Amino acid sequence: MYKLMRSSLPLLNSMRSSGSKAKPHTWSTKWVHWLAGGLLAFAGFVNGNVAGALFSPSAMMTETIVGVVLTVLYIYLWFWVRGPGGGSRLPVEAPKWERILAKFVHTGIYVCIAGALLSGFAMAYLAPSDVVVNAPAEEIVSLSQRFANIRDFREFISQSLGWLVALHICGALWHRIVRNDGVLQSILPRFGFPKKDAAPKIL
Repeated sequence: MYKLMRSSLPLLNSMRSSGSKAKPHTWSTKWVHWLAGGLLAFAGFVNGNVAGALFSPSAMMTETIVGVVLTVLYIYLWFWVRGPGGGSRLPVEAPKWERILAKFVHTGIYVCIAGALLSGFAMAYLAPSDVVVNAPAEEIVSLSQRFANIRDFREFISQSLGWLVALHICGALWHRIVRNDGVLQSILPRFGFPKKDAAPKIL
């Protein structure tokens, strides 16, 4: 293993970026990015039980509110990053395949998030008329065909989103460990305020 790691060092060094480091994103881009990502994780892992929401109006309301907040945050990110935020932070010397893959993953994530949100809103709207609770204690329900189709679509789009997020994380690690081009650091939030330049000494 040690010999394999040593033999791979020249290859890794050849992949490192030799140009300038990526310019940091604006503070608003950083914080909205991480806030939206954390809220998306909450929606997926903590508040993503569709069946449970069907039996609890308060749970359905919570999911709807989370969906509305996520919609606002990701619409803001989409337009801000492509406008005043300055766009992608990939270095100009980044290979073409990196740019194509990054655009595919980022666009795919936004498309999947939009699909998950719209289907979630549709399910919340249709639930009163398309869902019949047969046995609340056993959580048995009868669904209309259109509601079942929307539910299946949402499950598919959510799984696709999970794979794209995994690719996004792998790409961030690639830029940090292999390329070392500052792309990951450009989106990491910094706590506190930047230090002011020291005043010149008077001789």
